[in-house]
Amino acid sequence: KYKIFILCLLIIIVFAVMFFVYLLPLMETQYVEKKREKIKDLVGMSVGLVADIDKKYTGAGLPLEEVQKIAIDHINNLRYGNDGKDYLWINDFQPKMIMHPYVVELNGKDLNDYKDRRGKAFFVEMADLCKKNGQGFVEYMWQYLDQKDKVVPKISYVKAYKPWNWILGTGLY
Repeated sequence: KYKIFILCLLIIIVFAVMFFVYLLPLMETQYVEKKREKIKDLVGMSVGLVADIDKKYTGAGLPLEEVQKIAIDHINNLRYGNDGKDYLWINDFQPKMIMHPYVVELNGKDLNDYKDRRGKAFFVEMADLCKKNGQGFVEYMWQYLDQKDKVVPKISYVKAYKPWNWILGTGLY
């Protein structure tokens, strides 16, 4: 009786260890990778939307400033996610914030000296990454959605729209 009980207990312990040491981290990695692909696709589609707006309205003879305002309005109103609170933002290569839907006090501001709580100048890193590769992922600390008092790790994907020297981005917490 005791040998069977001990053998069953050992089997349960081995499965539990495998689950927590191997399977759970593997599932988390796969989940994060799927989310990374999702935000990459969202930014790619948003850059495509800006390109379409550029082509349509510039071709119709509207001044560039008006066309850019139309694009900013479109991107500013885009929301996704379960609560509809996930968003995109636009900055440029300087870097200067063109549009952020939640941290509106950054709009129009120079971001060269803007750093997260760990001292990382992530907007500068985003601009450098887009200058070099046109796109990519950046990790940093940021407020959680519209909650200014809650700062958490964030991974963002950014992509350049080079005709306007814009960088569009979104991220996951």
